[in-house]
This record gives sequence, C-alpha cells and structure tokens, in this order.
Amino acid sequence: DSISVKTTPRKTEYFVGNTLDTSGLVLNLTYNNGSTGTASGGFTCTPQTLNVAGTQKITVNYNGKTTSFNVKVSEITISDIYVNSLPSKQNYYVGESLNTSGLVIDLVYSDGSVGTATGGFDCTPKTFTSAGSHIIKVSYGGKTTSFTVNVSEVTLSSIAIEDMPHVTTYTVGDNLDLNGLVVELRYSNGDVGFASEGFECSPMVLSTVGNQQITVTYNGKTCTFNVSVIEAENHTKSPAIEILRPSVISVNYGDTLTLHAKAYNMPEGAQIKWFIEGNGMEITSSAYGESCLVTSKANGTVTITAMIVDEYDVPIADLE
Repeated sequence: DSISVKTTPRKTEYFVGNTLDTSGLVLNLTYNNGSTGTASGGFTCTPQTLNVAGTQKITVNYNGKTTSFNVKVSEITISDIYVNSLPSKQNYYVGESLNTSGLVIDLVYSDGSVGTATGGFDCTPKTFTSAGSHIIKVSYGGKTTSFTVNVSEVTLSSIAIEDMPHVTTYTVGDNLDLNGLVVELRYSNGDVGFASEGFECSPMVLSTVGNQQITVTYNGKTCTFNVSVIEAENHTKSPAIEILRPSVISVNYGDTLTLHAKAYNMPEGAQIKWFIEGNGMEITSSAYGESCLVTSKANGTVTITAMIVDEYDVPIADLE
C-alpha cells in the first residue's frame, strides 16, 4: 500500500560526479491488509549519479510505490598542493628569469583523489635581481606551495684578445699604441662581451728588441699579445715610411678600414699622405697623417699607397 524510509543509507555525503551508494538503506513496507514489513533490497533509486552540488533528493521505487531521502553533494575542490618534481633549472644568475620547465605539482582534492599539474600555476618571483637563496611561491587553484633556487652574481671569468692593435711593430723606445685593440670578455653566466677601452696594458714603453709580450688587465683578469720591437738603427737615415698592414687588401662593399703608417727621419714640415686605388675605395677622413679612414663602395681588391710629402705636397719618399 505504501513505503517509507526506515533507515537511510550509511553514506549520505557525496562529491559531484560520485555514484549513489544505497548500502544500509532499509524501507518500511505497509500492506493493504494492515500488515507491515521491511525491505533492504529490490528497490531502485534515482538519480544514480550525483551531478549537482547541494542537497539532492533521491527517489526510491519499490513495487510501484515511492518514497525519498536527501543526500548532500559537494563540489570537488583542491584542498592542498605539493611539489612533486622540481624544475630542471635550479641555479641562476642575477638578471635571469625563472624557468619552470620540469616542474610538476601534486594536487590533493577534497574527495581524497590526487592529480598532477605541469602547467597552469603561477610562480613568483619571475626575475632575479639579487644573489642568494630565493624561495619561489607556486600558486594553483587558490593553494600555494614553494621551492628554493640559488642565484649567483654574474662575474667576469676570463678575457682574451678579440682584435689586435693596428700597430704591432715598434722601434725601441716607442710608446705602445692601443688603437684597434678589442678584448673579449667572458662571463660566468656564459655571456660574452667586448671592450675597446677600460683595460690597462704593460709595458707601455717598449724598451726591449725582439718579440715583446704585452699584458692586458681588465677587472682583475689578464691576457697577453706580442708586438715586434726593432732597433732604431735598422731604419735608414733617409726619409722612409712603413704601412702597418698589407698594402693589397680584399674588401667587401661597405667595409670600413683604419689604415696606419709610420714614417722615419721626416724633414721638418713633411707629412704622410695616403692614396687608395681600386674598386671604389675612397678616403672618408683626412688623407694626411699616420692614420686614415677608408670605406669600400664595391667588392674586390684595393692597393694602398702612403707617401711622405713636403709642405708643397711634393713626394719625398714612398712605399707601396
């Protein structure tokens, strides 16, 4: 005649997506002759899957009669997170940005299940501005965890000669000319830079005949290069000139070169004058003096000529 719930199921609290468990459910049965009984099986319940959060009504059907009871259904939320695997990169230099490649986060849910995440989290700080041990805060689903990385100062590891000075041949007593010298700077983080100033060289006065080693010092690091030093007597007493680079040069369009020459026993009022032949190479600075700037307007080979001229621009001596 009718049914009612005598004992509700043992499980009455669920999470969204769970399946109904009727273990422990007992029904009261009332027959049309006035007798009663109970049933712990043989009924059907709907819904079987609990997809809506909140208090949900469960309808029980037994031999065409129905009754109901309520269960509580909760959303599944993240209750905690932990670092499962640290990022592949854990050592940094000042100025670098955080790299989270390889970071795996364990996700503990409110229903007791566990998952993992390899993305979708937010980490701070993202850039390192100071050296030392840094705690990285990881946020995901409103929960946080952390791990630690080490940050080191960027230091100069070593230096090397990138470009030799324009002048590498000297006479005893000459002062070292550093024009054109470029030093490669190698840093602890793998970066490479270049410096054309800010270094110190020793010796600055070349007093020994032969190959002389020059020591370059930059921020406490050193490297060396060699120059050739000759006796002053090796030059004739007549005016003479020496071009301090090959006199025939292969160039490409747009190349800019600084030429250097050294003259000996020049008469009073005399000076060096430059001439360039071939392939559109033109002088882009003064044509007079120990140095001359030239620019190529085409690809090919050029011939460099330097002369000693008097105050009337008349050649005294030349050397190609």
